[in-house]
Amino acid sequence: MKNLSTFYFLRAGLMLATVCGPLLLTAQYRGGSGDGSAAYVYSSSIAPLDFLDVSAASEGDRVRLIWRTTNEVGTHYFDVQRSSDGQTFTKIGQLPAAGTSAGGIELTYKFMDETPPHGKSYYRLLSTDFDGSSRFSPVVSVIHAGSAGTLEMYPNPNAGDRISFRLPSFVAGERLEVDIFDASRRQLLAHELVYPDAGSAHLTVERPLKPGSYLVKLRAANRALPAQLLIVTE
Repeated sequence: MKNLSTFYFLRAGLMLATVCGPLLLTAQYRGGSGDGSAAYVYSSSIAPLDFLDVSAASEGDRVRLIWRTTNEVGTHYFDVQRSSDGQTFTKIGQLPAAGTSAGGIELTYKFMDETPPHGKSYYRLLSTDFDGSSRFSPVVSVIHAGSAGTLEMYPNPNAGDRISFRLPSFVAGERLEVDIFDASRRQLLAHELVYPDAGSAHLTVERPLKPGSYLVKLRAANRALPAQLLIVTE
């Protein structure tokens, strides 16, 4: 809890103040002989900002971050930070905050990382209030392919029994979902591969595909790659 302000109410005059949000009020009496003056001290405490969720997704050559908050009171701005290892973060941008979300209203913010590195990156937010207090959001990660290279599927034409995939931005250990459809868009195969430390990922087709044309779709965490046309010959 953070104490935003203290208001004094005097018998001779009354000073009023209104603060949005839940309040915790305490009163203190100070009296004694003399002019009989009394003072009441009211301290307001506001629940800190809450990050409801934070997400990051690769979109073309950029990464889009979206986050939602509630209980904003005196929030000044958000620093967007990025890391390659999830430990050491660097500020890459700043977004002004709405400042107040009275009554538990949820606020949504968006930020676009225009120059994300290829591969896996980590993101977090640092919210800073007008009084200087701050707090971090949870850390999220995303694997960014961008235009680091074109997905290569080979050999193509193919014998229909083994297909290889290579893309420079793939990360070792990344899971790849491969779906193969025939010319009538009927799904023939759904398989998951784990990208190796180096080189290409290889898919062995237990029941070789018959000669013809096939649509191959490849998906990875937080991103989808353009569908590829596979030609199978005898």
